[in-house]
Amino acid sequence: NYPYYRSGCGGCGREGMCYVGSVVPKSKVGGVEEGKRTRDELYYCPSCSTFSTFERSDSLLLTRDTRKGRCGEYSLLTYGMLRDEGFRVRWVVDT
Repeated sequence: NYPYYRSGCGGCGREGMCYVGSVVPKSKVGGVEEGKRTRDELYYCPSCSTFSTFERSDSLLLTRDTRKGRCGEYSLLTYGMLRDEGFRVRWVVDT
């Protein structure tokens, strides 16, 4: 089961988080990199006044293991699985 990640609050669980911006992942601070997290999206909850993050990743293994993602993470996962099965695939990014 790979559900589409929705930005519910990590503190109170409510939907409707406010997107604040992108930040450098904690794992990249100081030059140490765990997995291949590209950035963390920072969200603010107006209900309980807490901040939470969603970790964006370009690592197939990290997405597979955490089972947490959105379109970008799942498209990379599908690309990798099809490629491993011998299909000729290409990954197209909409910028």
